[in-house]
Amino acid sequence: MPVRGTITYVGMDGMKKADIRRLVKQELLDSVDFWHSEFLPMHFKRGAKQKYGYKDREKRYNERKRRKKGHTRPLEFSGQMKRELLRRVRLTGTSKKATGSMSAPRYMYKYQPGQPDKASEVTAVTQRELQQMAFQMDRKLQKKMNRNRKKRTVRV
Repeated sequence: MPVRGTITYVGMDGMKKADIRRLVKQELLDSVDFWHSEFLPMHFKRGAKQKYGYKDREKRYNERKRRKKGHTRPLEFSGQMKRELLRRVRLTGTSKKATGSMSAPRYMYKYQPGQPDKASEVTAVTQRELQQMAFQMDRKLQKKMNRNRKKRTVRV
């Protein structure tokens, strides 16, 4: 269920609704880009299985991965998916929502019974990460909006 609300900014004489929406859109896009560069790489490190709650892989799969590839890192066998996901993100957004699209191998979206949902595992976000992105966005928005400080209320 989407969360809806009204944000009231006080003290922004000289800023129009369009200016505020432009700033919010840019900060939303920056937050998605920050997630891609800072948090997505953590999904491929040791401990990510517990941190993000990945589904257990079969014992035979883990043994084969250790024997053939020499590691047991989560979400990675040959490294193709990791390379493609970390390569680049295409950002799109509005003042209400931002989205990042990444290229991924076809097998990431092959949903077979009993197999893990790799797409949801890759995009999982912890509460701490959400709070960090929200704090960063809020701080940057306040900094940009406080450049034009005067008493006036703008409803967005």
